[in-house]
Amino acid sequence: MQEAPEAGGNGEAPPPPAAPAVEPLEAEAAALGALLNDESAWEKIADLAAADFTDPRHRLVFDALQALERRGSPIDLVTASEQLRREAGFAEHPELLEYVRYLAEENFTSERVEHYVRIVLDSSVQRRLRRACQEIIALVNNPEGRGAEQILNEAERRILEVSDKDKKGREDFAQLYEAAASVLHQAELRYEWHRDNPGKYAVTGVPTGFGYFDQKTSGLQRGELVILAGPPSMGKTSLAMNIAFHVAGGGTAGHENAVVAVFSMEMSNRQLAERMLAMVARIDQKKLLHGRFEDAEWRQLEGALNQLREPNIFVHEIAAATPAFVRRAARRLKAQHGQRLDLIVIDYLQLMPSEGQAENRNTELAAITRALKSIAGELNAPVLCLSQLNRLGSKREAGDAPRLQELRDSGAIEQDADLVLFIYSDAAADDADAAERSIVPTILDVAKNRNGPIFKVPLVFTKEFTLFREADRRDYAGEVPPAGNGAAP
Repeated sequence: MQEAPEAGGNGEAPPPPAAPAVEPLEAEAAALGALLNDESAWEKIADLAAADFTDPRHRLVFDALQALERRGSPIDLVTASEQLRREAGFAEHPELLEYVRYLAEENFTSERVEHYVRIVLDSSVQRRLRRACQEIIALVNNPEGRGAEQILNEAERRILEVSDKDKKGREDFAQLYEAAASVLHQAELRYEWHRDNPGKYAVTGVPTGFGYFDQKTSGLQRGELVILAGPPSMGKTSLAMNIAFHVAGGGTAGHENAVVAVFSMEMSNRQLAERMLAMVARIDQKKLLHGRFEDAEWRQLEGALNQLREPNIFVHEIAAATPAFVRRAARRLKAQHGQRLDLIVIDYLQLMPSEGQAENRNTELAAITRALKSIAGELNAPVLCLSQLNRLGSKREAGDAPRLQELRDSGAIEQDADLVLFIYSDAAADDADAAERSIVPTILDVAKNRNGPIFKVPLVFTKEFTLFREADRRDYAGEVPPAGNGAAP
């Protein structure tokens, strides 16, 4: 028999034969066998979930092994077989005990488990993508009254869900104990932080820069809808932009990478820029229009422009932004910044059109606020939405706080909001000369707080600078713990 050549034509050894392709079902079995035989394999499968397996038997086996791993129990043929008998689907697959024995005897190890897991995950993504495309085609063929924008938004949402690892497992039930254990773990980290930082308080949400407000609320919480309402010309937009500037950095250490999206339906980008320059430079806004500056003021403006270079505040000037548009634009901005989005500002609610036909404006606004609440949860960012008050406010006495029923056009605004903030003039400023005042004592009234106390914060509004500060001049003392990035430590 002629011997195989030891080298190719150029004297080099021939390349080894290509390894046969591993089919998804084979990769699923190999991954499960590795988990049975090698405890170190669990460190390499963080992205794997039961739903990623094609074979229902494999899903049952994975659930059983994962239940053992979560309890810290040893994983072997005996414990896996016992756990399988407890699984709800075992009655339909009694042959699984013999199948698990086969997996254990194949002596799969963790050496190539990452390769197997990648094959399983790729196959899972392809199945989910195929299913999403089929659903989108069905939606296009039968829109059931949806407009083109609604269909586009739904199609984009379904495609992005396929690639969004954070969405994995949301269709499954979650055991309350696991959620409670996670909450307690976070509380323990905060306890340790406070112990090591006496005299300080942790902001587990997104800090606004108003110390007393942040201390009482722990900041604007991700996933929550915040309504900021008040009478006309009380500085709602200015206050929102003050908060946006602080959230996006504003010279505050530790906030440099934060991202803020502003949807402005009332003011242009230029008008908002004028306000921000005046606020940062502490220059009368009117001087930006007529250009009569002192040399020192011009240097202040140049310094303010440099300060505005760093904060990631992105303004979308649009006449009428539907919730679907806000969701789509904010989602893209988040993707462009490494999945980072810390605050969404909408100015203002009553200018938002509905996405479909409704019986009346109240019904439309109810649908809009529900959609905004959904956007906050989906994008894991607080949504700060400005709102007008209705005419009931004209019956209030000067200096009295607005009431929740004064939220214009719909009780759903109060119902869907996690926080309702009112801003209004302090009684001392409500006199005949109030409109002429350049420095106005104001109150920020937390009239609804789903997860905490209601309270009031005295502020001072310097109109010419469009600047808000706390009336007692207390410095911002809250800190986001190192693990935060605006989230809980």
